[in-house]
Amino acid sequence: MSLMAGPPNQSARASTQPRSWTFDPSQTVLAVTAKRMGAKWVDGRFVGVTGNLRFDSDQPLATTCHGELDIRRFLPGAPRMNTELRIEDFLDAEHHSRIPFAGRVVEQVGPSAFRALATVTIRDHTPEIALDLSYLGQQQTPAPAGPGSGRPVTRVALRATALLARGDLDGSTEGARATAAITAGGSIAITLDINAILDAEPLLATPAPTRVT
Repeated sequence: MSLMAGPPNQSARASTQPRSWTFDPSQTVLAVTAKRMGAKWVDGRFVGVTGNLRFDSDQPLATTCHGELDIRRFLPGAPRMNTELRIEDFLDAEHHSRIPFAGRVVEQVGPSAFRALATVTIRDHTPEIALDLSYLGQQQTPAPAGPGSGRPVTRVALRATALLARGDLDGSTEGARATAAITAGGSIAITLDINAILDAEPLLATPAPTRVT
C-alpha cells in the first residue's frame, strides 16, 4: 500500500496521550531471516500480527505499542524452515504458542527516523532489544470488510528493524543451544511492518428525548 510519507509534525507538543491505533492483522507482518554457513536457514514471515499503537505526529517520542504474534501463523520460505523455527528447544510452540511484545521510542535520529526499545517474551524469557524505527506516513483508505466497511479510515505505517545476535534471545540452556544452531555463523534479521488503523472517536451519548406533557 502506498502511503503519503513525510516527517512527523513537531511544531506543537500535545499534552494529551497520543492517539490510539489498532494493527490491521491483514497488513502487519514480521519477517525473519537467519543464515548458517552463508546460506539462509530460517526465512519466513509471521502474518496476522495483532496489537495496539499509541502514536501522534505531534509527539512522536511518546510513541508506544504492544502486540502479539502467533507462532502457528509462520509462513516459511521453505517447508523445513517452519519445523526448524518451531522446534521445542527454541520456540516451544506446544506450550508457548504466542509471543507478546511491547515497545517504546527512546530517541529521534532523523526527520522520520527513531531508535526504539522493545521487550519480547519467548519461552518465559523477556529480553530487551534495540530497533531502528521509520515513520512511513499516513493515508485515508476505505475501511476493511466488516462492520463499518465503506467509510474512510486513517492508516499509519511504521517499520521497525533489528539485527539480533545469538545471545539476544537465549532464555535457557536449551534455548541457547537451539538459537546457536539456527544462527550459527550469523545473526537473525527481523523486520516488523506495522499498518494500523486510527481508532474511532467515541460516540457522543444521545440525549433522551424531552417528554412533552
